[in-house]
Amino acid sequence: MMTKKSLLLVFVTAIVSVAATIIIRDELGPSTPVAEPTESPKENGICMDYKSEDMSTLNVDLVHTMVDEYKSNQWNFINTNPRFNAKISNDDARAIWFDLETLKQFIYHIEKETKAQDSTITSNNLGVRLYYATYPDQDIMNKFGDLKSTSVRRSDLLNYHNRHTLVMIPTIQKEDGDILDFNPLDKDTYDGTLLTNKKYKFNANDTINSRTSTTILGLTGTPDVRRTGSKNHGMLTPPDAVSTLAF
Repeated sequence: MMTKKSLLLVFVTAIVSVAATIIIRDELGPSTPVAEPTESPKENGICMDYKSEDMSTLNVDLVHTMVDEYKSNQWNFINTNPRFNAKISNDDARAIWFDLETLKQFIYHIEKETKAQDSTITSNNLGVRLYYATYPDQDIMNKFGDLKSTSVRRSDLLNYHNRHTLVMIPTIQKEDGDILDFNPLDKDTYDGTLLTNKKYKFNANDTINSRTSTTILGLTGTPDVRRTGSKNHGMLTPPDAVSTLAF
């Protein structure tokens, strides 16, 4: 059985502990609740962080070897062949540049628009095919609004005619493993029939379906019934300064 002296000791100890806790809390300031991690508005499961993956790398000598092979063969042939050389003001383009945000937006919209049309499609089924292409003659370039509204100065753009470029087209992989071009804005192409669909043929008069009336993946951002998810315009070198190239 506890004596009065023991009870008094327990009571005093409790009071001291409470007081000490209050003093420490006041010294440190009020506790701040830990904020729950919030999802970036642009993520929503799309283009997520890859911090657990290593960055893709190539041996520098391999890059030099491959680029030098191209310059010594295909690029040199174009520049020395009168049939091609007469059409360009200088050497053919050796490289094309896109800013990072442009690439991120393009990839984001491929996945976002596809999942909006069919939620069963995953990013593992999607990709981008890069077509080698050539800018047409100036008179033909002037007919396309896509080549009038770019970040490149108009005077520089006129020097792009007949030079190499790239056109990026979204792809979808089917169950049989085939990787096919498709238009994320047109569900009619999700079965891979874009390559046989007559409305995607050159100079076709058919209207191309779109989930939205606004061009999301196009270059100008204006409504157009003859548009497909794609990306082209980057900066060519040359005519941009060749001195900026490392390879």
